[in-house]
Amino acid sequence: MKIRKTKFNFDNTPNHYLRGNLFSTHFVNSLHIIFPVGEHFFIKSVKPFMANIKEEQLKKDVSNFIGQEATHAFQHEKFWKILQNQGFDIEKYSKFIDYLSNNIIVKNYTKLLGKEKAQKFSLAITAALEHYTAMLAEVVFEHEENWEQLPDDIRNLIKWHAAEEIEHKSVAFDLLNSVDKSFALRSFSMLMATNLLFGYSLMGISYFIINDSKINHKKIPLDFIDFVKTIASPSFKKFASQWVLFFKRDFHPSQIDNMHFAENYFKENPQYYK
Repeated sequence: MKIRKTKFNFDNTPNHYLRGNLFSTHFVNSLHIIFPVGEHFFIKSVKPFMANIKEEQLKKDVSNFIGQEATHAFQHEKFWKILQNQGFDIEKYSKFIDYLSNNIIVKNYTKLLGKEKAQKFSLAITAALEHYTAMLAEVVFEHEENWEQLPDDIRNLIKWHAAEEIEHKSVAFDLLNSVDKSFALRSFSMLMATNLLFGYSLMGISYFIINDSKINHKKIPLDFIDFVKTIASPSFKKFASQWVLFFKRDFHPSQIDNMHFAENYFKENPQYYK
C-alpha cells in the first residue's frame, strides 16, 4: 500500500456521463460530494489513536491510509469544478453536507457519549464505511461494462479509488480492534453507517435531479427503471451477503477475497500513477 500521485483531467465531461442515465449519473455525482466529506471524517477518526499504536506495520498502514484518503478527497473535489460548470451550486451543497455531518451528527453524539467514547464511535463508523467502500469497489471491477462509455479519466478515477479502497480495506478495522474489540460497538456502528450512507445518497440524487437544467423529462421513467434494474442485479445479492459478514464475531475484511482486483488494476494502468 502506498500513496500515489494521480494524473486525471475531467475537462469536457458530458452532463449525463454514466450510460446517459440521469439517476445513475446523479448517484455517482452524489458520491463526488459524500466521499470528500467522508474521507476527511475518516482521517479525523484515526488520528487520535495514532500515538498509541504499538505495531509498526499498523502505524505505517494508518499513515498511508491517511495519505490515500486525502488524495481521494482532493481528486473528487477537483471534479466539483465540472459540476459547477454544469450549473450546480456545489459549494453550497457540500457545506450543507459538512455542516450536517460535523456540526449536528458528530457534535451531538460527542455530547451524548463524551469525548473518548465518541472518538471510538467515530473510528467504528469509519471501519463500517470502509467495509461499504470495499464492497462497492468489488462491484466496480466485476461490472466493468458499466464504465466502458465513460471518458477515460473519469473511468480511471472510479477504478483507482476502488482499487485503493480494496487495498486499505482492513486498516480502520485493525485500528479499531487494537483500541476496542467490542462487538456491540462494531455492530451498532454499521447500522449507523448504513443510515448515513443511504440517507446522504438519496439526498444527493434528489439534489442533483431537482437542480439539473438538462433533464429530458420524457426519459425519467425509463432511466429510473434502468437504474433500479442495475441496483437489483446479481451483484446486489453478493453485496448484501458481504454486508451481513460484518456482523460475524470473528469477521475480518481480509476474509473477502478481492485484493487481486486492486493488484491487477495498478499493474495494468501505470500511466496514471507514480
